Amino acid sequence: MADVIDEFERASTRSRAIASRFDLDDTIDLPIEGTISMRWTLLIMIQEFARHAGHGDIIREQIDAAGKVETTLS
Repeated sequence: MADVIDEFERASTRSRAIASRFDLDDTIDLPIEGTISMRWTLLIMIQEFARHAGHGDIIREQIDAAGKVETTLS
């Protein structure tokens, strides 16, 4: 678990360093998405992170529930 946390922190530090080179209103034109801003990009990243954190909550709840069922069956 410590390795996973360390890797997350390294990736977060690198992402922040990259993002800090841009203003929130800087834009880029992409062929499919059109013109997007740094603000939009960061918002999407926050949404994706939150979505995956929610998945972790669901898994944790299932693990906890399985442990309770196993305990009552014993």
